[in-house]
Amino acid sequence: MLIKSHRSNQREVCRQTMLSYIISGLVGALASLIVTKYYEIATSPFLEVSGIDDSYPPTRRSLDGPIHKFIEVKVRQKKAYPPFHSRTPAWATVAKLSVHEPDGSRAIQEEITARWSGSPQPYQTQLIQKNGISTPVQVPESSLLSLGERFDVHAFREEKLGIALKYEGYDECWIFSNESYLHNWENPRWRLPIGDYYIRLELYYRGKPTTQWLHLANKGKDFDYWAISIINYPPFDWRFLPTFKATLKMRHLFIRGFE
Repeated sequence: MLIKSHRSNQREVCRQTMLSYIISGLVGALASLIVTKYYEIATSPFLEVSGIDDSYPPTRRSLDGPIHKFIEVKVRQKKAYPPFHSRTPAWATVAKLSVHEPDGSRAIQEEITARWSGSPQPYQTQLIQKNGISTPVQVPESSLLSLGERFDVHAFREEKLGIALKYEGYDECWIFSNESYLHNWENPRWRLPIGDYYIRLELYYRGKPTTQWLHLANKGKDFDYWAISIINYPPFDWRFLPTFKATLKMRHLFIRGFE
């Protein structure tokens, strides 16, 4: 009986030891999985639009040409979550623009791939013969358009996206991208007359895309009446319609309470 009892106790001890090993292994694997997932979330690329850059100095393309100006937006990586200090680069980021009227309809029917200002201009140098003299001339090349459509965004560094172009003394402005070079910077499909416009900017990279709304105000011929600002949502955003309806309902009930 004592031998059987001793063997039974040994088996119980072995069982408890094996169970503790299994639990310890599962806890360790779960902890490792949590740490790995947190590291991935904390350091994966996460882009944000950090501001507007309208510091581009008004200038001329030629001595007798009109004065023009660009407005750009600044894009950067968000800070990594503690205890990490930086995020991995957002490789080959593509930016898309869709332009809307204040009522939500499309001001420009197509979606536009924005141009990264730090990328090469899609020009190709050609030699033009005139009176026996060869003169180098930069000519837009359609095969080079894709060079400015993808860009790597690293931590601790801001990159810029070209958004719009305007000439002083003219009512209209134009959305600007690499394709604009094929139209002498003025793509007729992207012409915006005087008015208010809402631009949806989407940044595509590894991970969840970043969406940011911009308000473009084109109020006059001068640069002082032309601006782009960052907004949280456009006036036609459906997400805020329930809040608006609830506000009207509360106002109605409040007024009825005094009748």
